[in-house]
Amino acid sequence: MTTPASAVLTSQQMVAAPASAVWAALTTPDLMQRWMLVPAAIVPNAPLAPGALVEWRDADQNPYLVGTVTACDAGRRLTVELQDRSWPRPARPGEVTWSFELTEADGATRIDYRLGDLAIDPDAQDWIEAYRDADEPARLAAVVHELLS
Repeated sequence: MTTPASAVLTSQQMVAAPASAVWAALTTPDLMQRWMLVPAAIVPNAPLAPGALVEWRDADQNPYLVGTVTACDAGRRLTVELQDRSWPRPARPGEVTWSFELTEADGATRIDYRLGDLAIDPDAQDWIEAYRDADEPARLAAVVHELLS
C-alpha cells in the first residue's frame, strides 16, 4: 500500500447541548468508552488533563498506540498527540494528533474534529476510512443526547 502524502480526517458535528455537557462526555473515561471507535484506557483513570495518557491496548493489554494530552482547555479544546509502535519512525511533536474543538452558540455546540496526519502509518488510508465511517463526533453527540434525556 502506498502511504499518502497527507492523511488527515476532519469533520464537524452540531449537538443541541451546552459545551459543558459535550466536554463531560468527551473527557470522562467511562463515557469515552461509549463513543470511541476503539475504546482506550486513560492513565490515570480520571477526566483528561494535560500530560494524561490515552492507551489503546492489544489483546495482551500491551499499549500499541499511546496518546499524550497536550491541550486540555475545559469546554473548548482537547488535543492528544499520538505514537504507534507499528509506525516506521516516532512521530514528531504535533505531527499526529487526535483533537476536538468545541464552540458553543445559542445553546448548541459545534464539534470540530481532526485526526492526523496519519501519513506516517503504512495503513493510513484504512484508518482514515474506518474513522470516517465510525464518525466519532456523531457518536459523541449521541452519548451527550443520552445523558441529557
